[in-house]
Amino acid sequence: MHIRPHLVPGWQRLLILVIPIVLGVGAVAGAYFYTSSTSGQAAAATTGLTNTNLEVPAPAGLLVHVIGAVAYPGIYRMKRGDRGYDAIAAAGGLTPAADSNRLPNLAGRRDGEQIKVPFMKGTSGTTSMTRANLNTATLEELAVVPGFTEALA
Repeated sequence: MHIRPHLVPGWQRLLILVIPIVLGVGAVAGAYFYTSSTSGQAAAATTGLTNTNLEVPAPAGLLVHVIGAVAYPGIYRMKRGDRGYDAIAAAGGLTPAADSNRLPNLAGRRDGEQIKVPFMKGTSGTTSMTRANLNTATLEELAVVPGFTEALA
């Protein structure tokens, strides 16, 4: 004998009414959770809750680190197709202490590399240290010391 399971009479009509309601509630709940998660990220960005201590350039283009005898050494974001000389120009150009005979390849494309601009021999890019005894120094010796003026001496 074959026994067929019997559901609630009229279950097909009930199913036709319940499915759209369940789908609508699910869509509204999904939209609510999506907007609440994106508005939380936007609020964190506008209130400054992100880590702003790092000065990272924008994410498009080539990233080049320029050091040495340039005006403003640091990390620079360059456009695609830019060369080594563009990175040095972005760093403020060469300083008078730069050795132009030993420059790196200025025509190369350098994504993620470091460009080292060498100093001339005998200069290191740092200020020279001068020692002077404050008790016995003359005005001329004190004028050479950084931060001292004739009035202060």
